[in-house]
Amino acid sequence: MNYAEQLCLSLLTKCKTLKTAKQIHAFVHKTGLEYHPLVAGKLLLHCAVTISDALDYARRLLFHSPNPDAFMYNTLIRGLAESDSPKRALDMFVEMRQRSIAPVDSFSFAFVLKAVANLRCLRSGFQLHCRVFVNGLDTHLFVGTTLVSMYAECGSLDFARKVFEGMSQPNVVAWNAILTACLRCGDVEGGEELFEQMPIRNLTSWDVMLAGYVKAGELEQARKTFLGMPVKDDISWSTMIVGFAQNGCFDDAFGLFRELRRVGLRPNEAGLTGVLSASAQAGAFEFAKILHGFIEKAGFLWLVSVNNALLDTYSKYISMAFSATFYPSSSLSLAFSSKTHRPIFTRTVGFSKTLTVKASTTLENLSVDDKSSAPTKTNSWKWKFKENLINIYYEEHEGKNSDSSKNILMVPTISDVSTVEEWRSVARDIVQRTGQVNWRATIVDWPGLGYSDRPKIDYNADVMEKFLVDFINAPDSPISSSDSDLVVFGGGHAATITIRAAKKGLLKPKALAAIAPTWAGPLPIVFGRDSSMETRYGLLRGTLRAPAVGWMMYNMLVSNEKAIESQYKSHVYANPENVTPGIVESRYALTKREGARYAPAAFLTGLLDPVQSREEFLELFAAMEGKIPVVVVSSKGSPKRSKAEMEALRGATGVSKFVEVPGALLPQEEYPILVAEELYQFLQENFESKA
Repeated sequence: MNYAEQLCLSLLTKCKTLKTAKQIHAFVHKTGLEYHPLVAGKLLLHCAVTISDALDYARRLLFHSPNPDAFMYNTLIRGLAESDSPKRALDMFVEMRQRSIAPVDSFSFAFVLKAVANLRCLRSGFQLHCRVFVNGLDTHLFVGTTLVSMYAECGSLDFARKVFEGMSQPNVVAWNAILTACLRCGDVEGGEELFEQMPIRNLTSWDVMLAGYVKAGELEQARKTFLGMPVKDDISWSTMIVGFAQNGCFDDAFGLFRELRRVGLRPNEAGLTGVLSASAQAGAFEFAKILHGFIEKAGFLWLVSVNNALLDTYSKYISMAFSATFYPSSSLSLAFSSKTHRPIFTRTVGFSKTLTVKASTTLENLSVDDKSSAPTKTNSWKWKFKENLINIYYEEHEGKNSDSSKNILMVPTISDVSTVEEWRSVARDIVQRTGQVNWRATIVDWPGLGYSDRPKIDYNADVMEKFLVDFINAPDSPISSSDSDLVVFGGGHAATITIRAAKKGLLKPKALAAIAPTWAGPLPIVFGRDSSMETRYGLLRGTLRAPAVGWMMYNMLVSNEKAIESQYKSHVYANPENVTPGIVESRYALTKREGARYAPAAFLTGLLDPVQSREEFLELFAAMEGKIPVVVVSSKGSPKRSKAEMEALRGATGVSKFVEVPGALLPQEEYPILVAEELYQFLQENFESKA
């Protein structure tokens, strides 16, 4: 072998891309080595099998080769059989026979039968089996073994058995092939019989039997087989770990993984993805974090499947954390309150008085039930924030007698589907009541949420606080003239942000109502705020804001109807029956608005949290003591962690009144009349006696 041949073969061992292969091909052509069968064959092999995107180039190499042989044809058939288009392997096999340049051999049939197996095309398998007989290869052990595997992939166990039974002296590879065929076709008993009959077993035999039990869900048999194995490799361990994880036996999966590490073996790709899956399904977040650290140290992060499993694991935790988030929803169902002994409509309420609703005509999905209401008008206020001019959507609700009305600003709960709609029924109820004081209500959407513009800015609690202060105090604000007698109702984080601004003296409302108040975002309230978690929150936030992968993750976690429906039924509404397909569809539409993911990414990861601890949360309310009346409306069915923060306000300094109503995270929308009743009573107690 001369220097040029050695150099070409050496370069091919290091070749990783099609570009490099083309450069080597140019050198081969320049040095006249295209006539050298070893060099030409190795170049074709590299393009057909090793480099993923070089199959078409390999085909051109074959047809421009001056002396193509059976090895070159077989190599291309092999590459095509394993590609996304295995039918091309059959076409190449036919072409090989028709051109008669190189005779078909056992390798030709083995590779083309693999293509048929990948196609699951039994008819083509029969035709090739006949051709095997014609070519006198029916007794060839290699071809026979491939035929067994092909029939198994095509679901024809009977034919696979007949081929196997026709072998005079099957070796262990053939035995493993028929064992695999039985188990793949669901014949576990037949597989057990074959396993017992095997004259010799290798490690693959045990792994195949183990996988068959796991696939059939027979975990006890799998455990016995695993314990009886004379030798175990990473495939054996991974099969058991994945099997336990898929069947919900998470403790067993974790135990096996720890034992795998104890005996000094490295888990393989399948084992890592299996235990990550178990961690996600079992909610074992701390174990997953430890595993993540191991994956980084062991250098497995380059594996796509492991990265996908990590993403899926954290996604499930994020989805679980969304249990504490706030998905506004609505309902048309009828409930009954034992306290009031009157029907409580949870969505639309009929009124006897004339009700005026002023709303934006730019929103097609906004409806006005009362035919006698005044003409609608566009209500969009332009908020100037740094270099951005952001359109802020708001609504005004007035009763028939709006003279000398006092003003209420209603601020929605912050969430990925936050919207003014959560307050509409409460607003309509209060403004139509007759008393010593008439009330007028304004509901406003947050920037980045609801029907307001959603620019890609760095959302945080300070930004949201500034918006609220500007909306109330700006000279051109819709309610700037009413700040002297303004009452603010806020849900969730909105209530806490309002009180924080009031403590700083930036707002001076006459009274405050905090409905299901919160201070921690979904991830921090579930997983805490240590430095390692803050780092992960930052990575997640950056990913959600990214151009392509951000939309992918947002669609997976938030912007899909199943996720929204699940969250509504689990935590947002107390009564799952109130969640209808119409509710889910309308809120799903909000998640598809341009820029929808930016503000939720900040909320999810804690950037919109107005305080960092319960102590700070209580201090905000304590600062209101002796200054303004504050009512806290807690809900009976809130998630455990959120409920604990609400309960901390019971009897707290600065809380004038603490009441509890049915519902979960959005009682103002699920039970609007009950909430309106409590809020109106609060208004009467603090304003009508002074009117």
